[in-house]
Formats: sequence, structure tokens, C-alpha cells
Amino acid sequence: MNPQNRLQSQKRTVEAPAPEEQPAERCIAWIEAHCKILSDRGHGLIPFALFDYQKDFIRTLWGHREVICLKARQIGMTETIAATAVYCVNEFPGWTVLILSKGKDEADEVLSKCRICYDNLPPDVQTPLKNASITSRLILANRSRIIPKATTAGAGRTFNAQLLIIDEWAHQERQQALYTAVSPTARSAGNRIVGLSTANGVGNYFYTLWQKAQREQGAGDTMYPLFFGWSVRPGRDEAWYKQATWGYDDWQAAQEFPAAPEEAFVLSGRMRFDHQSLLDLAKRTEAPKREEQLEGGVLSIWEEPAQAGRYVAGCDTAEGLLKGDYCALVILDFYSGREVAVLHGKWDPAQFAALVNALCHRYNDAFLGVERNGPGHAVLLALSTLHDYPALYCHQHYDAVGMPVERPGWVTDSRSKPIMIDALATAIRERRPFRNGALIGECMTYVIDDKGGTGASGTTFDDILMATAVAEMMRHYDEPSQEVVSLAEELDVADMRIDARYG
Repeated sequence: MNPQNRLQSQKRTVEAPAPEEQPAERCIAWIEAHCKILSDRGHGLIPFALFDYQKDFIRTLWGHREVICLKARQIGMTETIAATAVYCVNEFPGWTVLILSKGKDEADEVLSKCRICYDNLPPDVQTPLKNASITSRLILANRSRIIPKATTAGAGRTFNAQLLIIDEWAHQERQQALYTAVSPTARSAGNRIVGLSTANGVGNYFYTLWQKAQREQGAGDTMYPLFFGWSVRPGRDEAWYKQATWGYDDWQAAQEFPAAPEEAFVLSGRMRFDHQSLLDLAKRTEAPKREEQLEGGVLSIWEEPAQAGRYVAGCDTAEGLLKGDYCALVILDFYSGREVAVLHGKWDPAQFAALVNALCHRYNDAFLGVERNGPGHAVLLALSTLHDYPALYCHQHYDAVGMPVERPGWVTDSRSKPIMIDALATAIRERRPFRNGALIGECMTYVIDDKGGTGASGTTFDDILMATAVAEMMRHYDEPSQEVVSLAEELDVADMRIDARYG
């Protein structure tokens, strides 16, 4: 670059407007006008003509302070990040763009793409380097810099980054500790954070943040969610997909090349339930016709009780601790096996028993199976004595002299658990049109462990799943008759706001 061009470049950079005043369109136009990338088809350097989804990513990045991006592989997001980073440091004096990668090789790869963009900028646009001998990062004469780092326990803690990029977040170790360490410095000046990744199963911090972002859509301090599936890039069709995923197991194909977010978060292991069946059922779930917010949880209603209806219910109990498991009650129509009502939340056993009694009585004294674990004993005691619930399932066993003895409650043990899970798996494989999306989500994260047992993966939950499985068993064990409660006797939903101490 000749001295005159260098002076003009530095002057133009200093006069650039503040970042808050920069529309995303200027960033997009700058990249397309000045940046080059290596062709993935072996054509050498080519102008970076952004696809529509890459423009959408840039617009989202400039439109929201924090963004979480779930993506398929091989869609050119690393090049997009690199070009955006070069734009920021070239245009805004004093900016730091910190890019955190899984390891040194990945950090070097990101820096390489940044260097390709920067080194091939037109001379009259390019802000000069501060020191050309420094190759581990990109430091410009305007005091801006791009710093790629492999994630370690203290990575990024000392840098006040105007743009913080966490690359392949779901595949990094110490995901939560990393975010906790680096995000305050980026937030302190109101700057931007973007975490992007392909999925890596469930139960990790990236998965948790994605689920929260989808629920809240960027409200408050929640990250804004952005998803790009395998078909978003022009020129890809089913033939391309089959070739790209040849030799993959179903779960690998869904994780690496998802078409929808719910496909991405499958497990890198053996799912207990049929994956394709779950994907089909996920498309057919229904929002409840009515939801009632209760203290401690929520009641979801898909169908009001019919006067001559027959219903069964399954109950998964917990201790009601703030950081503990959830309680769940699932009521199914006896004939269709579909959910009509679900109660879900955190209550102590006495509170939960009162709510269960009220709701099951409302559904014509639904035949009720309560899982008899630790807190289940207290729930069963309250239902059978305090509330005198008339339709409790009783487990029959034999005493020391061989006499049959009945005890209230469903026993989940090494013999009964496979039976109840098999029954639910059959319903899923037969595509029973379950309504509750939360059930399908829990089934997606329910796995077979190394010893052949089954359970929720990582930090995920299976309370709605287990309550549904118990309710399904009640359809098989249901008594031949069921007392029908008249509509006049039904409890209003408002009556479920019971004083759970004894209602």
C-alpha cells in the first residue's frame, strides 16, 4: 500500500460511525464488495457472495446483543464469522474480536480464514497491520485486533471484547464455566456475543441455553435463537443429503445435518425409542386448549372430561425441592390412549396429592397408578387416607407364607420397568398421535445405558415420560367399571388452587 492510500485508509477508519449506528446492511455490502474466500470447489480465491441465510445471520448479530446459533455442518458459517470479524476490526478503531475455539488446530483454522479475508482486501480499503511479524493474531494499526484462542480454564478472562464469538460451543469442555468467565467482559460495554455450533447431544450447557432461548425468544437476558438446517444452502437436495450422510447412523445424520432443531439434539448413543417415529410425532403435537398457572407448576388441558368418558392416570412423584425433579400427573383417554390433561411442577407430597385427587376426581375418578418410590409413599398415604381416593391401582405381591397382599401404588423395578417402557415404545412406533410436545422431547433424550438399563440422558428429565408410561399400564390393568361423575359434581379448575396442607 502506498503512503497516500495508507493515510486515506487510516483517516477513513477513524471517522467511521460508532458501532451502534452501523446497520447490518453496511456490513453485508462491505463483505460482498471487498472480501474474498477460498472456493470449496477448488476454484481458488473468489469474491464472497453471501447467501441469504448468511445475510440473515449478520442481520441477527447486529440486531441482538447475544445470539445462539444452532447449525448444520458445511454451510459456510466459519467464513461468515471470519469476514464479519475482519469488517469489525478494519472499520472500528480499538475493537477486540475474541474467537474461542475448541482446540489450537480449530483456532488456527479460524485465524487462517480471517487472514485470507484480510490479506486480499483492496489496498485502498485495508487498514495496515501494526506489526506484520505477529502471526498468532491479527493486530491492526488502528489498535483493533482479532484474537483466536483455544479454550482453557482462563481463556478470554482478561480481554474486553467488543465481539465475542464462541465457535462449536457444544463440543467444548467446560461450556458453562467458559461462558461465565468471558461473557461479563463483553457485556460490560454493551457489546455482542454470538455462540454457534452443531449439536452434540443433550444435557450440555449449549443445549440448555438453546432450549431456554427457544422458549423465551431473546426476552430479557436470554440469547436470541437462530437455526440453519442442511438444506439452507442453495443447490442442496435429497441426493446431496444422502451422499453427505452415507455411512452415518440415523442419530449421526440428524445431529450433523438436521432439517429442524428437534432433529439436531439427538443422542450420541442408543436412543430407547424409535427416532423417526418421534420426529413424525413431533410434527403432530398440539398446544393445550387451556393452561392454568398454579403455584408451583402448570395444568395443561387438551380435553375437558366427558360425562361418560373413561380415563386412566399415571403419577411420577418427587420431593418438591427447588433444584430437584418435577412431579407429573398424566391423564389419558382410556380408549384412544391420548393425553387429555397433564399436571407438571414442583410440589411437596401433600400438595401434590391434593392436586392429583382434585384433577383425577374431575376426570370421572380416573383409574390412578402412583409410582411407589420414596415420596410416592407419602402421596399414596394422603390419597388413600386423607382424600379417600376411590380408584387407586394396587400392586399385588405375596407374603412370607404365600398369601396374596395388595398394596397401593405402581412398583417400578427391574422387572416392571422394561414392560412399561416397551408398552410406551410400541405406542410411539405405531405413531399414536400423542399431543404433548414435552413428552416427545423427553423421549428424544431417553437412552439405553452401557449396562442395558434405561433413563434420562445427562441433566435431562423423564418425569412426564414415566407418568405417561404408568398411565399406559393402567390402560392394561384398568378395572372393568369406573364411577362416572356428573358434570354438576365436577370441580372447577379454580378449585385446584387448593390449600395443599389439607385442601
